[in-house]
Amino acid sequence: MKHDDGYALVTVVWMMALLSLSALGFSQTTRLEMTAGANEWQQARIRSIADGGVHRAIAVLLAGEAGHRQNLVFADDHLRVSLEDLAGRVDLNAAPVDLIAFVLETLDLSPGRALSLAQRLADYRDADDLRRLNGLETEDYRHLGLSHAPRNGPLLDLSELDRIPGYNDLLIGRLTPLATVHSGARGVVAERAAPALAEALESAAIPGRWRDARQGRVWSVTATVEDPTGTRFSREAVVWLPASGNRRYRILRWRQAGLAAAPDRSANPPG
Repeated sequence: MKHDDGYALVTVVWMMALLSLSALGFSQTTRLEMTAGANEWQQARIRSIADGGVHRAIAVLLAGEAGHRQNLVFADDHLRVSLEDLAGRVDLNAAPVDLIAFVLETLDLSPGRALSLAQRLADYRDADDLRRLNGLETEDYRHLGLSHAPRNGPLLDLSELDRIPGYNDLLIGRLTPLATVHSGARGVVAERAAPALAEALESAAIPGRWRDARQGRVWSVTATVEDPTGTRFSREAVVWLPASGNRRYRILRWRQAGLAAAPDRSANPPG
């Protein structure tokens, strides 16, 4: 009988230990789920603030009161909205080859290499299979061992440049602030261009050759929110605006431009 009592006691102790471990695991899981839920709620909250900032900027643009930057405080969150008229960028879907080559030259490429890359871009976007002097068409892509061919249509995004031989990450990174695929303009409004490009256009042999008078029709809007913990979220939109008097705009692009979590201060506690 005493042997049975001892066996029963050991069994009870083991059951209590297992229950304690289960309770501890459940508690830790619950805390993790609560933390994850709080983080998701916080990210959703700052996303909604950023989205609201974009729509506020669109309303300002429609009212014809656009500046280039606005800084707002929403509760304890800092909201920064920046606006850019894309008429100051070169549209890689619409610009002629010589303008694209000119822009590439401003990035310190030799005239020959700039022209070659501009012609490759033109062959990538046009609908035919007629190869320009220094361009590349479908058969050339196959000879280079590439599994894809030219789009034979407009680029959907600047990141698509990496599908064109010769456009590496460094070049794309330098070209991106000067280019767009959304404005539809064959030329550039120099007054809205980046300073280096504007200066180059002014000093070109035929300054008015690539000028475009249209402006204020396609805008890039970026809204960045930072909360008191240091969490940041950015929303970027490209917006087409109608002619004056018509408030029906169109969003051409809507993407998350960045999300940075709050810094982990526990790793470096104050000394």
